[in-house]
This record gives sequence, structure tokens and C-alpha cells, in this order.
Amino acid sequence: MRVSFDECYEELVLGGGDDARRAFSEWERRPGFGAVVEFVRNFEHSVLYQLSTKDIQATLKQTEHALGNVQSTEQIREIEDFTTPFALQHLLHNFIEKAGYVPTWQRFAKWMNNEAAPYWIDQIKPLRDHLKTKYDDRRIAAAIQWRVGKFYYSAIREIDLVVSLSERGIPVRYHILADVLLRVDCWLDEKLICIYFPNRFYREGKKGRKPPAEQFFNNSVGNFSILDFEVERQGFGRTWLISQKSKDQIAKRLSS
Repeated sequence: MRVSFDECYEELVLGGGDDARRAFSEWERRPGFGAVVEFVRNFEHSVLYQLSTKDIQATLKQTEHALGNVQSTEQIREIEDFTTPFALQHLLHNFIEKAGYVPTWQRFAKWMNNEAAPYWIDQIKPLRDHLKTKYDDRRIAAAIQWRVGKFYYSAIREIDLVVSLSERGIPVRYHILADVLLRVDCWLDEKLICIYFPNRFYREGKKGRKPPAEQFFNNSVGNFSILDFEVERQGFGRTWLISQKSKDQIAKRLSS
């Protein structure tokens, strides 16, 4: 199975109607976004659909803790809010498609600080320099690790969900365009799946600063239904995936 930009664009952007098309057009025309627009337009997911849940489990057995000893109190709002044309999702999935596997945290962090540095780490340098007037280098580094480490765990959970559902014979589709721009974690025909963990800073129910997918599909051409799944947390200090119970509930709703 493969999922290309063209398929995602036709199904979700054109099918999504005026709001989705407007969001895509605004993103496509944003100053400084030319390189990422070209990247996304040419991006196809194929390795993602060759993965197994055993592959992901093997990665998690070898990975170091992405958050290390960093605590939530060490996050810095400006770093949490930092954006750059290439989102972390773009970079991780680019790694997976090129390398052919899901990286451990330590492999991903090394790659982010070397080959991928121009796309994110170098972009955040002006903010780091500005923050030095308020924080020391250790605190800034900890806040960046908190931001990127949280992303890594969230992305691994999303990947595991796609792979798990595929193994159950439910061929959900994923593309970075849908995830980053339209806030759709994956989709099956006209069912749009959105996973979230209750967090007062990002999303809790319909509230929060993370924009829900609904805003892009209010006037959709297709008969889309948005399935929001609140997934329970399983504690700090260890890697964890979406529970089997939650996966069962998601699979049941997609199969109904």
C-alpha cells in the first residue's frame, strides 16, 4: 500500500470543500514555505505500510527515554509555540521513508542535530539566543528536548495505531499533508480519525489551542464524519503506546 500527495489532496482537500481548499492555498502561498510545499507535494508513504507492530515494539525496546530527566515544569512557552516551515512530522516521516525503519529516540535526535539540522534545529537558533536573556543554556536545551521528545512519543503512537489497524485488516490512510495541515491523524474513506490526549494547553474535548479538524470540513463536498478519540494517558517516565482497549474501540467504530 502507498499513499501519495495526489491521493490525499484529491480526497481531503478537494473533497473537503472551501475551508480545506482555503487552508491549503494559504499554506502553499506562505512566504518561505516553497521548499516544504515542494517536499510535501512529492512525498509518498510506502515504508509506513511495510512496518509491523513487532517492528515498533523492537524500536521501543532499544530506545532511550526521549524526555530523559526533563520535567514538565522546565518547558518554555516560546519553545512550545515555535513553528518553522518543516514540521517535526515532515522530518520524522522523511527519515522513515529514506531509512526504511522507525528510529529510536537516540537515532532520531542524532539525525535532527546533523543531517536535518537546517530544517529545525538551525531555525530555532535565533529564538534560543533571545531566550538567553531569561534562561541559562541548560534550561533552554531541556525545553527543546521536552518539545521534541513529546513529539517523538506522539508520532510513534500515531504510527503504531496506523500499523495496528492495518494488521487488523482496516486499511486506514496517512499522509503528512493531512496530519500537519488538516489535523487528521488518519482516515478511512470518509471517516476522519483524530486522536488526542487531554491537555489543557493543547486540547481537552473541543477546547484548546490545537485546532481541531472540524474547522477544515465544515462545508465539505464529501459526507465526512470526524471521529474524535480521547486516549488515556499511561504515566510519565516510560514509553507507551495507545492501549489495546482504545485500539479495540477505534477498530469497532471504523468497522461499523
